[in-house]
Amino acid sequence: MAATLCPSSLFVLMTGQISFLTGSFFIASLLLMDSRPAIAGGLAALTILKPQVALLGPIAFLSQMKWRGILAGLIFFGLICLLTTWALGPETWAMYLHQGMSSSELLLHLPFPTKFNSQYQGNFEYEGISVFYFLRSLGAGLTVASSGQILSATLAIIICWRLWRPASEAGFARVPLTTFLGLLVTPYAFIQDMFAFSVGIILMVWKRQSLEFGDVILLMYPAFVTISGIDLNIDIGPLFVLWAGLRAYATIPNPRHI
Repeated sequence: MAATLCPSSLFVLMTGQISFLTGSFFIASLLLMDSRPAIAGGLAALTILKPQVALLGPIAFLSQMKWRGILAGLIFFGLICLLTTWALGPETWAMYLHQGMSSSELLLHLPFPTKFNSQYQGNFEYEGISVFYFLRSLGAGLTVASSGQILSATLAIIICWRLWRPASEAGFARVPLTTFLGLLVTPYAFIQDMFAFSVGIILMVWKRQSLEFGDVILLMYPAFVTISGIDLNIDIGPLFVLWAGLRAYATIPNPRHI
């Protein structure tokens, strides 16, 4: 209920996005992985509707060796694909793989807008929070920005794998940490993908039983993503994601044992 009042949630509802649902499915799957792995797997499969923030879900399941959850996830995933084909026809997959992928590639190839570039004023880039757009906003070319994103994703995957190992002592912190790390994996991370991020902050507040000033800043940041991007002409989103991750990491009693 608290998450529905966060700026990230209000932005999702205002723009007609579904990250509110997929973010909830992702958080729920992580929370239920130990006690109800099959249900957790089914919930994880539902994130395929908008999977940007949930890309680390399979890594967590594999690291935990939750084979029932993985099987349930694959079954639900297959059912979703079958229902999609039945409802929209097989041609929808051709559109997704051709027009959809082509448009995504074109979006990545657009230059990051600058205040002094009259040819391209920009639009969606100011809503970005990914490492890719951070590097593009600093003037990096596609090769450097893509390499930085790949490095960020690789490190996030390694940390996630270690967090969810059976021998890990990360405890409750691994859930919010995984949601934060998820935003460092994909180049397509925007304001509407920060709902799970906000839930992660709220989980930390709930576990701590106290609200800190840093929590307020992180919960309010999605409301200022576009403004900061336009005024600074830099995508500073990854810095806030990293800050949230460090705060969650600091709550682990024995960080060396992850």
